[in-house]
Order: sequence, then C-alpha cells, then structure tokens
Amino acid sequence: MAQKVLDVEDIRRLSDLGEVISAQVALKRVGRRLRGVCPFHSEKSPSFYVDPDKGLWHCFGCKAGGDVFRFVELSMGLSFPEAAQWLARRLGGEFRRRSTAQTSETQRLADMNSEAAGFFRRMLFAQEGEAARAYLEERGLSSEEAIRFGLGYAPQDWSRLFDLLRDKGFGEQEIFRSGLCLSRPSGGGYDRFRNRLIFSIFDTQQRIVGFGGRALAEEDEPKYLNSPETPLFQKGRTLYGLSWASRAIASRQRAVVVEGYFDLIRCHLCGIEEAVATLGTALTAAHLVLLRRRRTEKVFLAFDADSAGLRAALRSREIGAEAEVKVLAAELPAGHDPDSYLLSEGPEALEKVLAKGKPLVELTLEGILKKYEGQPANQRLGLLKEGAEILCGLQDAAEKAYYISWLGERYCGEGRENLAKVEQILVSQIAALSRKAGRSRYAGTPQAESRQDTTAEEALSSQVSGATPSAKLERQVLACLLAQPSILVNRPELIQPEDFCEPAHRRLAEAMLPLARQGEEPGSDRLSLCFEEGELRSLLAELVLGAEPWMNAAEVEKTLKRLQAIRVEKRRRELALLLEKEKEEEKRRLLQEEIHALARERSRQVGRWVVGE
Repeated sequence: MAQKVLDVEDIRRLSDLGEVISAQVALKRVGRRLRGVCPFHSEKSPSFYVDPDKGLWHCFGCKAGGDVFRFVELSMGLSFPEAAQWLARRLGGEFRRRSTAQTSETQRLADMNSEAAGFFRRMLFAQEGEAARAYLEERGLSSEEAIRFGLGYAPQDWSRLFDLLRDKGFGEQEIFRSGLCLSRPSGGGYDRFRNRLIFSIFDTQQRIVGFGGRALAEEDEPKYLNSPETPLFQKGRTLYGLSWASRAIASRQRAVVVEGYFDLIRCHLCGIEEAVATLGTALTAAHLVLLRRRRTEKVFLAFDADSAGLRAALRSREIGAEAEVKVLAAELPAGHDPDSYLLSEGPEALEKVLAKGKPLVELTLEGILKKYEGQPANQRLGLLKEGAEILCGLQDAAEKAYYISWLGERYCGEGRENLAKVEQILVSQIAALSRKAGRSRYAGTPQAESRQDTTAEEALSSQVSGATPSAKLERQVLACLLAQPSILVNRPELIQPEDFCEPAHRRLAEAMLPLARQGEEPGSDRLSLCFEEGELRSLLAELVLGAEPWMNAAEVEKTLKRLQAIRVEKRRRELALLLEKEKEEEKRRLLQEEIHALARERSRQVGRWVVGE
C-alpha cells in the first residue's frame, strides 16, 4: 500500500510540537506554554519555552528557536529536507516538496545511480572483480567493510553499464545526463568508469548521488575520477560520508575533514565517526554550513602538510567566519595521510594531532614568518605589511588583538624593547586597511547610512544581546507587524522592505508585508512555511514568543516613528552626497531645499518620539 504524500504544510499541521519535543525534553506547563531545560546549552534554570498553539519554541538563554522542523534539525543534526522526511515518516507518510517535473527528473537520476551501484557491487564480487578485491585487501579492507561503505567495481568493458541501463528502460539522453556514460560520435554510448574501484557517494537522505572511481591500472589517468555535476550532485555542496557522520558530529560537536575516500573509511573504522571528506575540491563555505547545521563548534582539517587542500584552505581562511564555525588545521607528519597514520599509529595518535590543531590564521602567519626568516631588518618590514593584511580580515576584536601581540612577539624575537612600537605599526596598518575597505565596500550605500545613523536606535532595548542598534530597531519593527498587522491596511507605505539592512530581517519583511497590507494576519504558522533556513525560523520564533509582554499599541506607534525618522535621515544623506557632486546651480538649489525640508521633518519626528508622543 502506497504511503500518503505530505508537504511542509501537512507536516506542520499534523505534528504535535509538544509531543515531539517532550520525547527529548522534560516539559512543565506554565500558563498556556510549556517550559523546560534547554537541550542545546547547559543551564540550571529553565529558559526553554514551547508554545504548542503557535507551533513555536524558543530558548531565551542561547537564543535557539524555531518550529517543529527546526527542533528536529538541531536535535538530530539533520538538514531541513531530512527533518521533514523524518517527521513525515513519524506521521506514516513521505515528504514531497518539489514539483512533479523536478521530482521525476531527480528520482530518475537517483534510480539510475541505484541501478549502477548494484551493478558495481555485483561486479566487485564476481570473477571480474578479483583485482579490485586484491587491492582492497592490500589497503586493509575486508569484504564486509566494502559492503558497509558501498564499494564496487567497474569492469574493463566499454559499455556494460550503458547496455544494462538501457535494458532497464532508461533513455540514452537521460543516461548521458546522469554522467554514468558518455555518448559516442558514431552513436550509442560508453561507460565513464572502467577498470576502477568504485565508491558510492550518498547525500544526507541516503540517496546515491554520484560515484568516485580509483584507477587500478598504473597507466590509467586520472588516478581518481568523480561523477560530473548533476541536479543531484554538486561537489562544492557534498561531503563524502556526511550521512554516516551526522549523528557523531552532533554528539561530539566537532567534525574532522579529510581529503580521500580511504581516509574517510579508515577514520570511521577506527571510531572517528565524525569524519567527512571533500571530493577533489577545496573546502567551501557551503561545506561548512552543512557541518554547522549538525551543531558542530569546531572543524578540524586533517590534511597532509603538503596537500593542495590545506593550501587552498589557507587562502580561503575567511570561509570559517562566514559559516560561523571555528576551523583548525591539524598537520599530519610528513609522508602520512589519515589512512596511513591510523594504520601505523592508531586512533590515539591521531587524536593527539587533532588536539594540536591550529587556527588557519595562525598557520598563515607562521608561513609569512618563515618567508622572511633570516632577511635584513629593512626587508622584514614587509612581514608586518603582509601580517596586517591577514589580521585586517578578522572580525573578532579579541582574536585580532591576540594575533597582533602574537605576531609582534615573533617579529621582535628576544629583543622585546621594540615590541610596543611594532604592535603600534600593526594597529595603524590594520586601521588604514579597514578604512580603505570600508570606503570601497560601503560608501554611498544604505548599509553605510545604517552604520552611521544610530542616534534614534540607541535608546531602544533589545531581546537579543549584542545586536547592533539598527538591528534592534529592525527586530522591533518586525515584532510590530506580528503584534499589530492592521497598521498597514490604510498606510501601506509605512514600512518597506528597503527599511531593513539585515538580510534575514528583509527576507522576513518581504514575506510579512504583502499579507499585512491586505489585512491578513501574517501569523507564524503561515510564515514558517515560507522559509527552509533555520535562522529565519529561529528569528520568527524569537519575535513571536518574546514580543508579547511589551508590544502594545503605544509601543508600536513609537517604534514606527523611529523607523520613519531613520528613513528621512537616510534620504537626507543620499541627497547630500548628490549635492557634493552636482555642478549646476539650479539643481543644487533644488537639492538644498529638499535637504532642508527633510532636516526639519527629521527634527519634528525625533522630537515626537523623544517626548513619548
């Protein structure tokens, strides 16, 4: 009997949030809400609240929050589609999100890959696979382990798989689109993988999305060959072994990234089950986002010291900051990769290497120090310039201060009398680079205006510790829309998406404003269906569950007046920039008149909200 198909709205409507969370958290009723100790951070006093009626939860301690999907994502280390599938199966159904055409195409690709994987597995244990089995034995892998990790063998024949897929009813063009086979100029097709050990690549939904092939003959090139990119498989967004590692990553709150298929398999066999592997590409921000979703706090790069992957990571050290995870490089001894090191030294030795992992910025600075080692003093000043360029990119002020001292001490060596002077040179160079970057990146943009114009917002309180004044105001405006959506029925121009500089705030506003302008309540149940991003659903939960105690009509009106004052000031500054560049007298006069009018309007608005009108 076919299982019922459930979409996001069905799953949200049918899932009992309190029941789902109660399976992991002891909850007590407090009024119409439930309260418990947060499962996502250590706390003694419960600050984790659940509102079953609204389908939202929020922790006022660690700020985590969202809907039923978000809870399953965070608690089980799953992506949104995986969480939806888990909830759907809990309800006795299957999750479907895409259109029929999209589902059909990707399902056909997945079906072809599944057929191919079965073929490769059979070939590994057939007579043709004898050489592949012997190679696995040399690498220390048994037949049972080969089956566990989805290994196989592609025979030497030119079109064995192509013929099989056609016999299974797949058309030539879709076979070619899958990347499993290539077309011949004379007609027909031939297999991409021939005489290769095959590694099946799974996505986090346990679908086979692609393959990697290791050449068994010395003369065959390249040594490793991966499937081309398809709608199912993008190397920059796929990590080998992530489906096996997700729970361990969430449990240990760390991930170990390696570069090879055998490295990954050896890590898992040795109990390092939080290991994943890149697929012949540099580590990307998308990879780190995948890991962050599994609640990882640290990502260790267990690479050979001479690897291209480590060099690429050093060049792209900012990706860790973008993805909000700490990336550490754990250098293995020369001549070793994780597979060989684990075989010769064991998992305890690798753990010691990981424990010595260094931030990418530190490794980069060490490389600069080595570059200038032994050079005369006048040339070593270049070291400070290059170091300042690296440190300028650090976002955390404490980290930046630490590495200024760190680099200064190593520059001076034992002669510490010049340390203060060297540190001052670094600070000055970093400040100059920051000013230059700020002008080129933000000059004349709304972001620049929002960074400068903080007078009106500074008086506001915020539910979010550490938020900038402008971000605080934006959150309160969104809370206004949730509390009093009718304010826009007769004044649709009162709030615009352009009023929001924070990307997440703007996305939420774009979903809420059309509903509010039509007199419809932009409730949390409707809005949560608009987003798959966990951050947006967490923000929505925080606004809904945190705004009610103070968001009355007077507070709404006061907040909107502050928003109008900032909008007027932004427009005034835009015109001031135009005035600086304008040469024609008449146009200058008109711009000045408009600027003065806006300044008067700004004064009136500030006066109103300061005195509490």
